[in-house]
Amino acid sequence: MKGKIIVSLLFIAVILGMASCRKEDSKPPVITLNGSDSIFLPLPAVAGQGSYLDPGAVAEDEQDGNITGNIVVTNQVNPNRKGIYQVIYRVKDAAGNEATKIRIVKVFNASEKYARIYYNAVDSCGASGNNFISTVVSSDTVNRLVWIYNFGAYSNSIRVRATISDTGLTVPLGQYLDVGQTTWISAIYSPETGILNASAPSFRIKYQWSNGSTNGVCTSRYIP
Repeated sequence: MKGKIIVSLLFIAVILGMASCRKEDSKPPVITLNGSDSIFLPLPAVAGQGSYLDPGAVAEDEQDGNITGNIVVTNQVNPNRKGIYQVIYRVKDAAGNEATKIRIVKVFNASEKYARIYYNAVDSCGASGNNFISTVVSSDTVNRLVWIYNFGAYSNSIRVRATISDTGLTVPLGQYLDVGQTTWISAIYSPETGILNASAPSFRIKYQWSNGSTNGVCTSRYIP
């Protein structure tokens, strides 16, 4: 009987010893992003046709090893609208320790630098060539598309769309220049239409207006 007690006590001692030697897992896993933690994504050339393929991430845990398959991803990116988005990666190990990693994705219009107020705009057909103020706003949904408000000093309520980059500028024909829609852009002249200075963004548009019976040729310059 005494021997059985001794054996039982030894067994309990061994179990307690093993328990005391076992390390408590309190260290969270490590998430490593594939690629950069910041991604810059241009808007699509056609509205609604943007796409974003996330590079993903891997997760390693000191006790559990590779637990990449346990990563839960929250992807907030809308590739069809300008903005700053987050891709959030979360993972837990077997002990419940959690890790989080965030990737920033900026969806942008590549012609954003041309979106500004042009205080020294001038139109050759304007009264005495006086300067006027024009505001250029970049599209939230189409890359390199901008809207030129108060084009040619016609009116602040008039806007003309254009596609602009450091190497060129295009303006679709047929855009109206008055609220009554009686005057429109009937021609654009090249190479007079284009970028004047890409470093200090400024540009020029030589156009023909028409009202169906008469027309004229003017040059608008947009200088900050």
